[in-house]
Amino acid sequence: MTEDDLKALLPKMEEFHSRFNRFFLRTEGRELSRKYLVGLNLPIERKNVENIAEKVGAQVRNLQLWLSDSPWDDQGCRMEMQRMIGEQFGAPNGVLVLDDTGFAKKGTHSAGVGRQYSGTLGRTDNCQVGVFAGYASVHGHSLVDCRLYLTEGWLKDPAKRNSPKAALPEGVVFKTKHQLASEILNGVVSNGYLPLRPLYAAEDFGEALRPDLREAGVRLREATGL
Repeated sequence: MTEDDLKALLPKMEEFHSRFNRFFLRTEGRELSRKYLVGLNLPIERKNVENIAEKVGAQVRNLQLWLSDSPWDDQGCRMEMQRMIGEQFGAPNGVLVLDDTGFAKKGTHSAGVGRQYSGTLGRTDNCQVGVFAGYASVHGHSLVDCRLYLTEGWLKDPAKRNSPKAALPEGVVFKTKHQLASEILNGVVSNGYLPLRPLYAAEDFGEALRPDLREAGVRLREATGL
């Protein structure tokens, strides 16, 4: 995307951002979130805080503090995102797709980072792993929810768990990838914004999630069978 493309899209981007304004509890946070959204879509090679702040006219310190410390309603944002995706992409034959994804990392300070297997990388390496849910229909597809996977070893290490750089909320306990996938599934079904046909697309999670699928009235089909 070029800067000219972004300028053409700004009205739509402003409309998109306005749906989430109420979930940022401070006026400054709302404005910085708008600037950060614009920065993420700019053609910048390295989209770190310093580069984004320079491009969008924000103070680096203010943008960094917003990212790390500003209060906002994470769950409210997730629900509004699902509502919007349901409005734009919703269809009776919509499919929810669950899978885990790994991200290679160089450092050691991010929450959950460490040597672990990543199917995305195809090997054990220093990375973060998350469980992600996408919604797909004849109208398009989009990410609808996600959870960061934290290994037991990482959570039991006080130096990592209590590190201010990891910024781990209080009360977080170990959950398997299947448990995280179950949370996502139950949340999507209970929110009710995404119409689903009686078909659930999953990879690796199928058998573990059958009780949740049965309760939700959703049939299971492995992702490889789609």
